[in-house]
Amino acid sequence: MNRATYIRQRRAAGLPDEGGSSSMQFPGNLPQREKAIEELYEALQFLENELKDKFFGGDKIGFVDIAALFIPLFQEVAEKQLFTSDTFHKLHKWSQDFYNHPVVKETMPSKEQQFAYFKARAASLAAPSK
Repeated sequence: MNRATYIRQRRAAGLPDEGGSSSMQFPGNLPQREKAIEELYEALQFLENELKDKFFGGDKIGFVDIAALFIPLFQEVAEKQLFTSDTFHKLHKWSQDFYNHPVVKETMPSKEQQFAYFKARAASLAAPSK
C-alpha cells in the first residue's frame, strides 16, 4: 500500500495521520482503534474479493447485496469514506449500481430518507442515557 492510500484509509477510519487529526474516533486507545480499523479494512477487502459480477449474486440483486446495503449508508452517517473508487473500486461501483437499480429505486425508501433515519438513530445511540 502506498503512503497516500495509507493516509486516506487512516483519515477515513477516524485515525489521525502523522500531522493531522480526525473528528471520527473509534472507541478505545490507539492500538485498539488501529486493530479495529485493520479488521474493518480486512472485511471490506473480503467483500471486494467476493464481488465477481455487478452484484454479489451475479447480474441480479440477492440477499448479500441487501444485507450489505448498510455500508454506503454508514459512510454517509459517519461522514467518512470507507471505500472510494480508489481504495475499493468494485465496492464503490457496486454501491452505485445498487442504488441506481430500478427495483431498488421503486421499492426502497430514498437514500436521503434512509440517511436521515440512520443519522437520527446514531445520534440517539450516542446521546447519554437518562
